[in-house]
Amino acid sequence: MEERANRIIKKAQPKEDRKSLEVFLANALLFIKKARGEPIPDSEKLPPPHPRISFAAHLDSSPELADFFEQRLDLIERYEITDVHRIIDIMTAFSYLPPYPLEIRLSPRKVRLLLHLYEDPVIPSSQLAEKINSTPRTIRKELEDLRRYFGFTIANFLDYHKFKLAHVLVIFRTTSLDHSKELVQFIQRERPLFLRAFTFDEDYRVGFMTFTIPDQPKGHRLFNQRIVWLQEGFFQELTIARTLEAAYSMSFDAYDTKSNSWICDSPLVSEAMLQFIQSHSYSIPKPHGLKYSEPMHFTQLDFLLGQLARNHVRPLNIEFIKKELDKRGFELSKKTIWAKLLRFRKEKIHAPMVYYEAPFFESFVTLLVQCNNKIRDHVALLPSLLPYSFISILDSGVFISFHQPSHCGAITGQLIQALSNYSGVTNVVTVRRGDNIGTPSTIDSYTRWDESRQRWIIQEGDI
Repeated sequence: MEERANRIIKKAQPKEDRKSLEVFLANALLFIKKARGEPIPDSEKLPPPHPRISFAAHLDSSPELADFFEQRLDLIERYEITDVHRIIDIMTAFSYLPPYPLEIRLSPRKVRLLLHLYEDPVIPSSQLAEKINSTPRTIRKELEDLRRYFGFTIANFLDYHKFKLAHVLVIFRTTSLDHSKELVQFIQRERPLFLRAFTFDEDYRVGFMTFTIPDQPKGHRLFNQRIVWLQEGFFQELTIARTLEAAYSMSFDAYDTKSNSWICDSPLVSEAMLQFIQSHSYSIPKPHGLKYSEPMHFTQLDFLLGQLARNHVRPLNIEFIKKELDKRGFELSKKTIWAKLLRFRKEKIHAPMVYYEAPFFESFVTLLVQCNNKIRDHVALLPSLLPYSFISILDSGVFISFHQPSHCGAITGQLIQALSNYSGVTNVVTVRRGDNIGTPSTIDSYTRWDESRQRWIIQEGDI
Protein backbone atom coordinates (compact mmCIF):
# COMPACT_ATOMS: atom_id res chain seq x y z
CA MET A 1 0.00 0.00 0.00
CA GLU A 2 2.80 2.42 0.93
CA GLU A 3 4.63 1.57 -2.31
CA ARG A 4 1.51 2.41 -4.30
CA ALA A 5 1.12 5.70 -2.42
CA ASN A 6 4.78 6.56 -3.10
CA ARG A 7 4.35 5.82 -6.81
CA ILE A 8 1.32 8.12 -6.92
CA ILE A 9 3.20 10.89 -5.11
CA LYS A 10 6.21 10.54 -7.40
CA LYS A 11 4.07 11.12 -10.52
CA ALA A 12 1.82 13.82 -9.01
CA GLN A 13 1.65 17.27 -10.58
CA PRO A 14 2.32 20.09 -9.96
CA LYS A 15 5.52 19.20 -8.14
CA GLU A 16 5.16 22.04 -5.63
CA ASP A 17 1.94 20.42 -4.30
CA ARG A 18 3.42 16.96 -3.78
CA LYS A 19 4.15 17.70 -0.11
CA SER A 20 0.47 18.36 0.52
CA LEU A 21 -0.42 15.05 -1.15
CA GLU A 22 2.26 13.26 0.87
CA VAL A 23 0.74 14.54 4.13
CA PHE A 24 -2.77 13.59 2.98
CA LEU A 25 -1.80 10.03 2.02
CA ALA A 26 0.23 9.57 5.22
CA ASN A 27 -2.93 10.22 7.22
CA ALA A 28 -5.02 7.95 4.96
CA LEU A 29 -2.51 5.08 5.28
CA LEU A 30 -2.69 5.32 9.08
CA PHE A 31 -6.46 4.82 8.93
CA ILE A 32 -5.86 1.70 6.83
CA LYS A 33 -3.23 0.37 9.27
CA LYS A 34 -5.45 1.00 12.28
CA ALA A 35 -8.38 -0.81 10.65
CA ARG A 36 -6.17 -3.78 9.74
CA GLY A 37 -4.72 -4.04 13.27
CA GLU A 38 -1.22 -3.04 12.20
CA PRO A 39 1.05 -1.09 14.58
CA ILE A 40 0.88 2.69 14.31
CA PRO A 41 3.39 5.33 15.51
CA ASP A 42 3.24 7.02 18.91
CA SER A 43 1.27 10.27 18.96
CA GLU A 44 4.51 12.27 18.83
CA LYS A 45 5.37 10.65 15.49
CA LEU A 46 2.01 11.06 13.79
CA PRO A 47 2.01 13.05 10.52
CA PRO A 48 0.77 16.64 10.62
CA PRO A 49 -2.96 17.06 9.91
CA HIS A 50 -4.15 17.82 6.39
CA PRO A 51 -7.11 20.20 5.82
CA ARG A 52 -9.09 17.31 4.29
CA ILE A 53 -8.13 14.52 6.73
CA SER A 54 -6.46 14.17 10.14
CA PHE A 55 -5.64 10.84 11.81
CA ALA A 56 -4.51 12.58 14.99
CA ALA A 57 -7.90 14.28 15.40
CA HIS A 58 -10.05 11.25 14.48
CA LEU A 59 -8.50 7.99 15.65
CA ASP A 60 -11.52 5.81 14.88
CA SER A 61 -11.26 3.55 11.88
CA SER A 62 -13.00 0.53 10.38
CA PRO A 63 -12.41 -2.14 7.73
CA GLU A 64 -14.98 -0.37 5.54
CA LEU A 65 -12.99 2.87 5.76
CA ALA A 66 -9.78 1.01 4.88
CA ASP A 67 -11.50 -0.51 1.84
CA PHE A 68 -12.83 2.95 0.94
CA PHE A 69 -9.31 4.44 0.77
CA GLU A 70 -7.69 1.39 -0.81
CA GLN A 71 -10.28 1.27 -3.61
CA ARG A 72 -9.57 4.89 -4.50
CA LEU A 73 -5.80 4.42 -4.47
CA ASP A 74 -6.31 1.57 -6.92
CA LEU A 75 -8.54 3.79 -9.08
CA ILE A 76 -5.99 6.64 -9.10
CA GLU A 77 -3.10 4.39 -10.09
CA ARG A 78 -5.16 2.37 -12.59
CA TYR A 79 -6.24 5.45 -14.51
CA GLU A 80 -2.90 7.23 -14.05
CA ILE A 81 -4.49 10.27 -12.45
CA THR A 82 -1.67 12.67 -11.54
CA ASP A 83 -3.28 16.01 -10.64
CA VAL A 84 -2.78 16.51 -6.87
CA HIS A 85 -6.10 18.25 -6.26
CA ARG A 86 -8.04 15.68 -8.30
CA ILE A 87 -6.37 12.84 -6.39
CA ILE A 88 -7.44 14.34 -3.06
CA ASP A 89 -10.96 14.96 -4.39
CA ILE A 90 -11.26 11.34 -5.48
CA MET A 91 -9.97 10.08 -2.12
CA THR A 92 -12.67 12.07 -0.34
CA ALA A 93 -15.47 11.89 -2.93
CA PHE A 94 -18.80 10.46 -1.80
CA SER A 95 -17.43 10.32 1.73
CA TYR A 96 -20.23 8.18 3.11
CA LEU A 97 -17.57 6.54 5.33
CA PRO A 98 -15.87 9.73 6.53
CA PRO A 99 -13.03 9.77 9.10
CA TYR A 100 -14.84 11.30 12.03
CA PRO A 101 -15.60 9.77 15.45
CA LEU A 102 -18.28 7.14 15.09
CA GLU A 103 -19.70 7.93 18.54
CA ILE A 104 -21.12 11.13 17.07
CA ARG A 105 -24.85 10.57 16.71
CA LEU A 106 -27.46 12.33 14.64
CA SER A 107 -29.58 13.29 17.65
CA PRO A 108 -33.34 14.00 17.58
CA ARG A 109 -32.60 17.71 17.80
CA LYS A 110 -30.21 17.57 14.85
CA VAL A 111 -32.83 15.67 12.86
CA ARG A 112 -35.42 18.36 13.65
CA LEU A 113 -32.92 21.05 12.65
CA LEU A 114 -32.26 19.38 9.30
CA LEU A 115 -35.97 18.99 8.60
CA HIS A 116 -36.69 22.64 9.39
CA LEU A 117 -33.77 23.67 7.17
CA TYR A 118 -35.09 21.41 4.42
CA GLU A 119 -38.33 23.40 4.51
CA ASP A 120 -36.51 26.75 4.65
CA PRO A 121 -32.73 26.56 4.06
CA VAL A 122 -32.16 30.27 4.70
CA ILE A 123 -34.25 30.58 7.86
CA PRO A 124 -32.48 32.79 10.49
CA SER A 125 -30.98 31.03 13.52
CA SER A 126 -33.28 32.97 15.84
CA GLN A 127 -36.38 31.53 14.11
CA LEU A 128 -34.84 28.05 14.11
CA ALA A 129 -34.39 28.37 17.88
CA GLU A 130 -38.05 29.24 18.32
CA LYS A 131 -39.22 26.29 16.23
CA ILE A 132 -37.34 23.69 18.28
CA ASN A 133 -37.68 25.51 21.63
CA SER A 134 -33.99 26.24 22.04
CA THR A 135 -31.63 29.23 22.17
CA PRO A 136 -29.82 30.84 19.21
CA ARG A 137 -26.51 29.99 20.89
CA THR A 138 -27.44 26.29 21.06
CA ILE A 139 -28.58 26.37 17.44
CA ARG A 140 -25.27 27.87 16.31
CA LYS A 141 -23.40 25.12 18.18
CA GLU A 142 -25.62 22.39 16.66
CA LEU A 143 -25.08 23.82 13.17
CA GLU A 144 -21.33 23.91 13.77
CA ASP A 145 -21.44 20.25 14.88
CA LEU A 146 -23.39 19.37 11.75
CA ARG A 147 -20.79 21.14 9.61
CA ARG A 148 -17.88 19.53 11.42
CA TYR A 149 -19.08 15.96 11.76
CA PHE A 150 -21.75 15.52 9.08
CA GLY A 151 -20.48 17.64 6.19
CA PHE A 152 -23.51 19.91 6.52
CA THR A 153 -23.72 22.76 4.07
CA ILE A 154 -26.35 24.64 2.12
CA ALA A 155 -25.70 25.03 -1.58
CA ASN A 156 -27.75 26.19 -4.56
CA PHE A 157 -29.33 24.58 -7.57
CA LEU A 158 -28.65 26.75 -10.62
CA ASP A 159 -31.19 27.21 -13.41
CA TYR A 160 -28.93 26.68 -16.42
CA HIS A 161 -31.76 27.44 -18.83
CA LYS A 162 -31.76 31.04 -17.58
CA PHE A 163 -28.23 31.27 -18.96
CA LYS A 164 -29.10 29.73 -22.33
CA LEU A 165 -27.53 26.39 -21.47
CA ALA A 166 -29.12 22.98 -22.05
CA HIS A 167 -28.43 20.59 -19.14
CA VAL A 168 -27.81 17.23 -20.84
CA LEU A 169 -27.20 13.83 -19.27
CA VAL A 170 -25.25 11.04 -21.00
CA ILE A 171 -25.44 7.51 -19.54
CA PHE A 172 -23.02 5.03 -21.09
CA ARG A 173 -21.46 1.58 -20.95
CA THR A 174 -17.93 1.28 -22.33
CA THR A 175 -16.85 -1.56 -24.58
CA SER A 176 -14.04 -2.64 -22.21
CA LEU A 177 -12.07 -1.67 -19.11
CA ASP A 178 -9.21 -0.54 -21.34
CA HIS A 179 -11.57 1.83 -23.13
CA SER A 180 -12.74 3.15 -19.73
CA LYS A 181 -9.14 3.98 -18.89
CA GLU A 182 -8.61 5.64 -22.28
CA LEU A 183 -11.80 7.66 -21.80
CA VAL A 184 -10.57 8.99 -18.44
CA GLN A 185 -7.24 9.95 -19.99
CA PHE A 186 -9.00 11.68 -22.87
CA ILE A 187 -11.21 13.76 -20.55
CA GLN A 188 -8.22 14.76 -18.43
CA ARG A 189 -6.22 15.71 -21.51
CA GLU A 190 -8.90 17.60 -23.44
CA ARG A 191 -10.63 19.20 -20.41
CA PRO A 192 -13.95 20.04 -22.18
CA LEU A 193 -15.13 23.42 -20.94
CA PHE A 194 -18.85 22.57 -20.78
CA LEU A 195 -18.51 19.13 -19.13
CA ARG A 196 -19.89 19.38 -15.57
CA ALA A 197 -19.56 15.87 -14.10
CA PHE A 198 -18.01 12.54 -15.02
CA THR A 199 -18.67 9.42 -12.91
CA PHE A 200 -17.96 5.68 -13.22
CA ASP A 201 -19.55 2.83 -11.26
CA GLU A 202 -17.62 0.37 -9.08
CA ASP A 203 -16.76 -1.84 -12.08
CA TYR A 204 -15.59 1.15 -14.18
CA ARG A 205 -17.75 0.16 -17.14
CA VAL A 206 -21.04 2.02 -16.61
CA GLY A 207 -21.04 5.75 -15.96
CA PHE A 208 -22.58 9.10 -16.69
CA MET A 209 -21.58 12.58 -17.80
CA THR A 210 -23.48 15.82 -17.49
CA PHE A 211 -22.96 18.70 -19.91
CA THR A 212 -24.27 22.24 -19.99
CA ILE A 213 -24.40 22.87 -23.72
CA PRO A 214 -24.85 26.35 -25.18
CA ASP A 215 -28.47 26.14 -26.34
CA GLN A 216 -27.89 27.33 -29.88
CA PRO A 217 -27.37 25.49 -33.19
CA LYS A 218 -23.57 25.34 -33.06
CA GLY A 219 -23.59 24.09 -29.47
CA HIS A 220 -25.90 21.20 -30.31
CA ARG A 221 -23.99 20.43 -33.52
CA LEU A 222 -20.67 20.18 -31.67
CA PHE A 223 -22.27 18.08 -28.91
CA ASN A 224 -23.74 15.65 -31.44
CA GLN A 225 -20.38 15.37 -33.21
CA ARG A 226 -18.64 14.66 -29.90
CA ILE A 227 -21.19 11.99 -28.96
CA VAL A 228 -20.82 10.23 -32.33
CA TRP A 229 -17.05 10.23 -31.88
CA LEU A 230 -17.29 8.88 -28.30
CA GLN A 231 -19.76 6.22 -29.37
CA GLU A 232 -17.48 4.99 -32.12
CA GLY A 233 -14.40 4.88 -29.88
CA PHE A 234 -15.62 4.02 -26.37
CA PHE A 235 -19.31 3.24 -25.91
CA GLN A 236 -21.16 -0.05 -26.19
CA GLU A 237 -24.46 1.44 -24.99
CA LEU A 238 -25.57 5.07 -24.81
CA THR A 239 -28.56 7.07 -23.55
CA ILE A 240 -28.95 10.84 -23.87
CA ALA A 241 -31.57 12.89 -22.00
CA ARG A 242 -32.24 16.55 -21.28
CA THR A 243 -32.86 17.78 -17.72
CA LEU A 244 -36.05 19.79 -17.20
CA GLU A 245 -36.09 20.05 -13.40
CA ALA A 246 -33.57 19.54 -10.57
CA ALA A 247 -34.57 18.75 -6.99
CA TYR A 248 -33.66 16.85 -3.84
CA SER A 249 -35.46 15.24 -0.92
CA MET A 250 -34.81 14.33 2.71
CA SER A 251 -36.77 11.94 4.92
CA PHE A 252 -36.16 10.56 8.40
CA ASP A 253 -39.33 8.47 8.56
CA ALA A 254 -37.36 5.22 8.86
CA TYR A 255 -34.48 6.60 10.96
CA ASP A 256 -33.90 5.37 14.53
CA THR A 257 -32.11 8.08 16.57
CA LYS A 258 -31.30 5.61 19.38
CA SER A 259 -29.34 3.19 17.21
CA ASN A 260 -28.19 5.83 14.69
CA SER A 261 -29.41 3.59 11.87
CA TRP A 262 -32.19 3.12 9.36
CA ILE A 263 -34.93 0.56 9.72
CA CYS A 264 -34.53 -1.41 6.53
CA ASP A 265 -37.56 -3.64 6.94
CA SER A 266 -39.90 -0.68 6.51
CA PRO A 267 -43.11 -1.69 4.70
CA LEU A 268 -42.52 1.11 2.17
CA VAL A 269 -39.85 -0.72 0.17
CA SER A 270 -39.60 -2.33 -3.27
CA GLU A 271 -43.04 -3.13 -4.71
CA ALA A 272 -44.85 -1.79 -1.64
CA MET A 273 -43.13 1.58 -1.99
CA LEU A 274 -44.21 1.95 -5.61
CA GLN A 275 -47.74 0.79 -4.82
CA PHE A 276 -47.88 3.35 -2.02
CA ILE A 277 -46.90 6.11 -4.46
CA GLN A 278 -49.60 5.02 -6.92
CA SER A 279 -52.29 5.00 -4.24
CA HIS A 280 -51.21 8.05 -2.23
CA SER A 281 -49.42 10.32 -4.70
CA TYR A 282 -51.70 13.21 -3.67
CA SER A 283 -50.36 13.08 -0.10
CA ILE A 284 -46.61 12.70 -0.84
CA PRO A 285 -44.72 16.00 -0.84
CA LYS A 286 -42.77 16.75 -3.99
CA PRO A 287 -38.97 17.03 -3.71
CA HIS A 288 -37.68 20.59 -3.32
CA GLY A 289 -35.79 22.27 -6.15
CA LEU A 290 -36.41 24.27 -9.29
CA LYS A 291 -38.01 23.85 -12.67
CA TYR A 292 -35.85 25.09 -15.51
CA SER A 293 -37.38 28.16 -17.14
CA GLU A 294 -36.94 30.48 -20.10
CA PRO A 295 -33.60 32.23 -20.85
CA MET A 296 -33.04 35.74 -19.55
CA HIS A 297 -30.86 38.69 -20.58
CA PHE A 298 -27.64 38.39 -18.57
CA THR A 299 -24.02 39.52 -18.31
CA GLN A 300 -20.75 37.67 -17.79
CA LEU A 301 -20.86 38.85 -14.17
CA ASP A 302 -24.33 37.33 -13.68
CA PHE A 303 -23.20 33.90 -14.86
CA LEU A 304 -19.94 34.00 -12.91
CA LEU A 305 -21.74 35.01 -9.72
CA GLY A 306 -24.35 32.33 -10.30
CA GLN A 307 -21.63 29.67 -10.38
CA LEU A 308 -19.61 31.05 -7.46
CA ALA A 309 -22.66 31.17 -5.19
CA ARG A 310 -23.70 27.58 -5.85
CA ASN A 311 -21.72 26.25 -2.88
CA HIS A 312 -21.56 29.21 -0.53
CA VAL A 313 -24.98 29.78 0.98
CA ARG A 314 -24.85 28.93 4.67
CA PRO A 315 -22.60 30.21 5.99
CA LEU A 316 -22.68 32.70 3.11
CA ASN A 317 -19.04 33.17 2.18
CA ILE A 318 -19.25 36.67 0.73
CA GLU A 319 -15.53 37.15 1.36
CA PHE A 320 -14.65 34.19 -0.87
CA ILE A 321 -17.06 35.29 -3.60
CA LYS A 322 -15.71 38.85 -3.53
CA LYS A 323 -12.12 37.60 -3.73
CA GLU A 324 -12.91 35.45 -6.78
CA LEU A 325 -14.74 38.33 -8.47
CA ASP A 326 -11.90 40.77 -7.74
CA LYS A 327 -9.40 38.28 -9.19
CA ARG A 328 -11.33 38.37 -12.47
CA GLY A 329 -11.66 42.15 -12.60
CA PHE A 330 -15.19 42.49 -11.15
CA GLU A 331 -14.75 44.83 -8.18
CA LEU A 332 -18.05 44.79 -6.29
CA SER A 333 -18.82 45.72 -2.71
CA LYS A 334 -20.14 43.02 -0.39
CA LYS A 335 -23.43 44.91 -0.21
CA THR A 336 -23.79 44.81 -4.00
CA ILE A 337 -22.95 41.09 -4.11
CA TRP A 338 -25.53 40.38 -1.44
CA ALA A 339 -28.19 42.39 -3.30
CA LYS A 340 -27.51 40.45 -6.52
CA LEU A 341 -27.75 37.11 -4.71
CA LEU A 342 -31.07 38.10 -3.16
CA ARG A 343 -32.32 38.93 -6.67
CA PHE A 344 -31.13 35.51 -7.91
CA ARG A 345 -33.14 33.81 -5.18
CA LYS A 346 -36.23 35.97 -5.78
CA GLU A 347 -36.15 35.29 -9.54
CA LYS A 348 -35.49 31.57 -8.93
CA ILE A 349 -32.16 31.60 -10.70
CA HIS A 350 -30.93 29.85 -7.55
CA ALA A 351 -32.81 27.43 -5.30
CA PRO A 352 -31.14 26.58 -1.95
CA MET A 353 -30.64 22.96 -0.86
CA VAL A 354 -29.43 21.27 2.35
CA TYR A 355 -26.63 18.71 2.14
CA TYR A 356 -25.28 16.36 4.79
CA GLU A 357 -23.54 13.00 4.93
CA ALA A 358 -23.18 10.46 7.73
CA PRO A 359 -21.49 7.15 8.69
CA PHE A 360 -24.72 5.23 8.14
CA PHE A 361 -24.75 6.20 4.45
CA GLU A 362 -22.95 3.17 3.09
CA SER A 363 -22.95 3.93 -0.61
CA PHE A 364 -24.26 6.23 -3.32
CA VAL A 365 -26.57 4.70 -5.94
CA THR A 366 -27.71 6.34 -9.16
CA LEU A 367 -30.64 5.15 -11.29
CA LEU A 368 -31.79 6.20 -14.73
CA VAL A 369 -35.45 5.24 -15.05
CA GLN A 370 -36.74 5.56 -18.62
CA CYS A 371 -40.51 5.77 -18.75
CA ASN A 372 -43.50 7.62 -20.19
CA ASN A 373 -44.55 10.99 -18.77
CA LYS A 374 -47.45 9.64 -16.70
CA ILE A 375 -45.27 7.11 -14.90
CA ARG A 376 -42.52 9.72 -14.61
CA ASP A 377 -44.74 11.79 -12.31
CA HIS A 378 -45.09 8.78 -9.99
CA VAL A 379 -41.41 7.76 -10.07
CA ALA A 380 -40.44 11.38 -9.40
CA LEU A 381 -42.09 11.07 -5.97
CA LEU A 382 -39.90 8.10 -5.00
CA PRO A 383 -37.09 10.26 -3.53
CA SER A 384 -39.58 11.68 -1.00
CA LEU A 385 -39.63 8.23 0.65
CA LEU A 386 -35.84 7.72 0.57
CA PRO A 387 -33.44 9.00 3.27
CA TYR A 388 -31.56 11.51 1.11
CA SER A 389 -31.64 11.82 -2.66
CA PHE A 390 -31.24 14.02 -5.71
CA ILE A 391 -33.54 13.88 -8.69
CA SER A 392 -33.52 15.20 -12.24
CA ILE A 393 -36.75 15.21 -14.25
CA LEU A 394 -35.77 14.32 -17.81
CA ASP A 395 -37.51 14.56 -21.14
CA SER A 396 -37.54 10.74 -21.20
CA GLY A 397 -37.73 9.68 -17.57
CA VAL A 398 -36.16 10.30 -14.17
CA PHE A 399 -32.55 10.34 -12.92
CA ILE A 400 -32.28 9.56 -9.19
CA SER A 401 -29.16 9.54 -7.00
CA PHE A 402 -29.54 8.51 -3.38
CA HIS A 403 -27.52 7.63 -0.30
CA GLN A 404 -28.04 3.99 0.61
CA PRO A 405 -27.96 3.40 4.40
CA SER A 406 -25.88 0.59 5.87
CA HIS A 407 -27.36 -2.93 5.63
CA CYS A 408 -29.97 -1.77 3.09
CA GLY A 409 -28.30 -3.11 -0.06
CA ALA A 410 -30.84 -5.92 -0.49
CA ILE A 411 -33.73 -3.48 -0.42
CA THR A 412 -32.00 -1.32 -3.04
CA GLY A 413 -31.75 -4.39 -5.25
CA GLN A 414 -35.44 -5.17 -4.72
CA LEU A 415 -36.36 -1.57 -5.53
CA ILE A 416 -34.40 -1.68 -8.79
CA GLN A 417 -36.10 -4.96 -9.71
CA ALA A 418 -39.51 -3.52 -8.86
CA LEU A 419 -38.85 -0.45 -10.99
CA SER A 420 -37.78 -2.66 -13.89
CA ASN A 421 -41.11 -4.51 -13.70
CA TYR A 422 -43.19 -1.38 -13.19
CA SER A 423 -45.80 -0.82 -15.89
CA GLY A 424 -44.70 2.01 -18.17
CA VAL A 425 -40.98 1.74 -17.32
CA THR A 426 -38.96 0.72 -20.38
CA ASN A 427 -35.45 0.56 -18.89
CA VAL A 428 -33.50 1.00 -15.63
CA VAL A 429 -29.75 1.68 -15.65
CA THR A 430 -27.85 1.45 -12.36
CA VAL A 431 -24.58 3.11 -11.32
CA ARG A 432 -23.52 1.70 -7.93
CA ARG A 433 -21.00 3.29 -5.59
CA GLY A 434 -20.05 5.78 -8.28
CA ASP A 435 -16.52 7.14 -8.34
CA ASN A 436 -16.32 10.78 -9.38
CA ILE A 437 -13.34 10.80 -11.72
CA GLY A 438 -13.25 14.58 -11.59
CA THR A 439 -13.69 17.24 -14.25
CA PRO A 440 -11.87 20.45 -15.15
CA SER A 441 -13.01 23.64 -13.49
CA THR A 442 -15.74 25.30 -15.53
CA ILE A 443 -15.84 28.49 -13.48
CA ASP A 444 -14.23 30.59 -16.21
CA SER A 445 -16.65 29.55 -18.94
CA TYR A 446 -18.31 32.95 -18.35
CA THR A 447 -15.62 34.45 -20.63
CA ARG A 448 -17.30 32.72 -23.59
CA TRP A 449 -20.49 34.76 -23.19
CA ASP A 450 -20.92 37.58 -25.72
CA GLU A 451 -22.95 40.15 -23.78
CA SER A 452 -23.73 42.41 -26.75
CA ARG A 453 -25.06 39.61 -28.96
CA GLN A 454 -26.39 37.49 -26.06
CA ARG A 455 -24.76 34.37 -27.51
CA TRP A 456 -22.17 31.84 -26.42
CA ILE A 457 -18.86 31.80 -28.29
CA ILE A 458 -18.08 28.11 -28.76
CA GLN A 459 -14.88 26.53 -30.02
CA GLU A 460 -13.95 23.03 -31.18
CA GLY A 461 -13.05 20.98 -28.08
CA ASP A 462 -15.23 22.96 -25.65
CA ILE A 463 -17.72 20.08 -25.52
